[in-house]
Amino acid sequence: MKKLVLSIGLGSYLVFGAAAGALAANRADETAGAVAIREGDNASAASRWLLFVDEPLAPETSIDQSAVTNLLAAIRRLRFIDASLYSETSAVESAVVASPGAHGEQERADMAQPYTAETDTERLRIPPMGFITGLIWGVLIAAGTVALEHYGPSIDALRISLSGNGAIAVPAMFVPLAIFWGWSWIANAYAGRSVVPMAAYTLALLIGVSLIGPTDAFFFPQSGSAQLGVNQLLAGLFQGILFVGFVAIVAAPIYWVLRSRVGTSRILIWALYLVSLAIAAFVPGFGTIVAGGLVAGVASGHAWQRQGGRTFVAIIVIVIMFLAVFGIPYVLANGLSAPR
Repeated sequence: MKKLVLSIGLGSYLVFGAAAGALAANRADETAGAVAIREGDNASAASRWLLFVDEPLAPETSIDQSAVTNLLAAIRRLRFIDASLYSETSAVESAVVASPGAHGEQERADMAQPYTAETDTERLRIPPMGFITGLIWGVLIAAGTVALEHYGPSIDALRISLSGNGAIAVPAMFVPLAIFWGWSWIANAYAGRSVVPMAAYTLALLIGVSLIGPTDAFFFPQSGSAQLGVNQLLAGLFQGILFVGFVAIVAAPIYWVLRSRVGTSRILIWALYLVSLAIAAFVPGFGTIVAGGLVAGVASGHAWQRQGGRTFVAIIVIVIMFLAVFGIPYVLANGLSAPR
């Protein structure tokens, strides 16, 4: 009895084992065939699909199997020739195939390209526009200085005279304003990366202010005839360096400090404004010019930190420079007595 049971169990094991092996081999063959179709037999699959689609729709123009195969072979040869002659084309194509999101990224880049090009164009226009703007500021300051030198009023009650040497109040007061306005505008346009445009603007401002001497010599000659020579040009250049170059040299490091993390305190900004008034009051000679450089640098950094509000900062510059040019000299000469 035991031998019979063992025989039946052994036979069942052999039968089911053989069946399981055959089933596994069948599945492996089917999987290998599917992979072969997907990876190595695309041409045949494509041709069969074309035949399947074409025959029901147009039996009279059914495609021959050999014709489709020849066509696909020709296409592969053309792709090989193209890849050999134009490697950059195949590289771009392989990059697109390798990255599923490449097409979408390229579309987004194409959509953003007009805006980027427009922004780059606007930024490229800033240096020449900055130079022209600086030159206009300088010419206006020079014209105002020459006009006040010969036609400026005198206020006896305030003991202020804007004629003659008193006309230097124009560059002393308005050059810091021009530097602040130009630097803050260019810094905002370039998001802070603006050293070269600022230098171009300052150079143009210096050239414009340097026209004070030649303009005065040409329109108001001392000898009765217009004189415009090397001496007049050198005198104008000295005035430009004094009123613009020196102010810019003082303003640049102050502006750099206030743009950094070190100078983010508002208390520091207002303290520097007060220091500029103290310099104008207690430093003889060039105190007003040094104060103008300090005010220009502080105002530029102030506008950078505020990210706007240049009009408010410009009013501060005008008030401080008015006190430095007119108010402090009056107090030093007359004390705190009211004008009569």
